[in-house]
Amino acid sequence: MTGIIYSIYTHMSTMSVAAAVTAAAASAASASAASAASAASTSLFLVIFLNAISIAETRIHHMSTRGSKRYCNYDWVKNIERERDELKNRLEFISDSNSYMETMITRNSCNPGYMFKYNIDDDYTIKCIACPENHYRAKTNNTCYHCPEGFYSAPGSAECKKAISNSSNVHTLCDEGYIVGSNKFGYHLASCIECQSLNKNSYMPYKNNHDTCMTCPVGSVVNLGGTQCSECPAGHFEKDNKCIKCSAGTYADKEGMVKCSDCNNKNALAYSSIGGTNCDDSIFHSFAKKINDNVVNMDIILKPIVFGAHSSAAYIINNQREITTITPIIMSIAVISGIFFNA
Repeated sequence: MTGIIYSIYTHMSTMSVAAAVTAAAASAASASAASAASAASTSLFLVIFLNAISIAETRIHHMSTRGSKRYCNYDWVKNIERERDELKNRLEFISDSNSYMETMITRNSCNPGYMFKYNIDDDYTIKCIACPENHYRAKTNNTCYHCPEGFYSAPGSAECKKAISNSSNVHTLCDEGYIVGSNKFGYHLASCIECQSLNKNSYMPYKNNHDTCMTCPVGSVVNLGGTQCSECPAGHFEKDNKCIKCSAGTYADKEGMVKCSDCNNKNALAYSSIGGTNCDDSIFHSFAKKINDNVVNMDIILKPIVFGAHSSAAYIINNQREITTITPIIMSIAVISGIFFNA
């Protein structure tokens, strides 16, 4: 039995895949008289090659069947398992050699846009098949590759063509925040260019096959993914793609501002607080003025109250972040204190 296995190995080892590939390449480049002889040699090689695979598969199946029976000789069973594993490894080697053979025949015998793929129905002849639609194979490629985003091709193409933006022959689009690259040999699903890598003010809000990103105007900012452009709100100005609150003594009464205006009205919140949206009198000063003008002059009483309320509002606005941080702590202390004193 071991002799049979070794004979199969010897039979398969004597086959030279590289020699067969060289013969196939030479047949494509030689004159028509030599082509017939080379084709016959290639056909003979494929017959022997497939016969060896068939023998190996039959032997594996036979051993697997016999191995399922009950035998008392443990060493005999181990030998069967070892021979079966060796045959499987040999079959994997033959499969890899077949892939290498297809690559070499493709590179040497097939025109750009075509590739060799073994098919038993081809009567053991070298037959190059066309790359499918939206695929290509250049002269130096081993196989057909998918066109990158924004590109397309007809069957049997050696390269891909750039599609017109939003045309119907676009098979794949770039995601939001990306645009199509310029490399027609780029990798599919990895050829799109991120807008933010080109310019921090660039963005793309939808799937596309465009060549250029949209530009976010001044006074607006682009989000982190480069998919949206938004105007800075009132009370803010834009600088280096960031919305910044107006400093005390300035204000911005519109969205999309790039600079805050000065505020010299001491009765306005913008005069003493950040993020001002107008330079008018605060609600406290407006309320006190209406009472003084329409009811009775209570300026001596209202003035300190208005000043306190105005100053408190300005303090809260200027320290909003700190207040937001400590508010849960204050509320927790209040709740615990209420529970303790009511216990």
